[in-house]
Order: sequence, then C-alpha cells, then structure tokens
Amino acid sequence: MEWEDKVEMIRLGKIKDDSNEDMKNYKEFVLKHLDEFDVQAVDMFITNETLYPEKILYHIDFYRKVYNRFTEPELDEEINNNISLRANIRLGVLEGYVNID
Repeated sequence: MEWEDKVEMIRLGKIKDDSNEDMKNYKEFVLKHLDEFDVQAVDMFITNETLYPEKILYHIDFYRKVYNRFTEPELDEEINNNISLRANIRLGVLEGYVNID
C-alpha cells in the first residue's frame, strides 16, 4: 500500500465517527485497498481503531472482512513476525469481537 493511501486511511479513520457518511467513506476506502495492505498498513489500521464493542458489532461485516484479510496465509505470518506488540494486542481484541456469533 502506498504511503499516501496509508495517510488517507488514517485521516478518514480519525473522522469516521463524525457521521454515517464519514464511516461509509472510511469503510469503502479500506475495502478498496485491503488487498494492498502490508504490515505497516495493518499496524496503522489497528492502532487507529476505537475498539468499542458496540461499534465493532454494529459494523461487524466490515470488521470481519478486514480481519479475515489479516489472517490470510500470505499476510498472517508476516504480521505475526513484524507487527508491534501494541498492535498485536489490539488485533487480538478485534479477533475476539469478530468471532462472536
């Protein structure tokens, strides 16, 4: 993922809770670029997220798609070997939410 796209993802992520339209734009942007995510983008994404259960569960389809991408074999091993401890813990929290049935 290009640096400019990572910066835009963070910008959109910081305003996503301001309105439904902002959240829609954020989700569309992330899903559009999801296949391009590298470890740095994963770290930036998960560190920027507000991991409130009600927010995650309200947008559960989005977060499941994102989490499923992060656990695909070609990215999962790289994430496990290179992501920051803080981001790894936050990813574990997200995992707990997306696996709620």
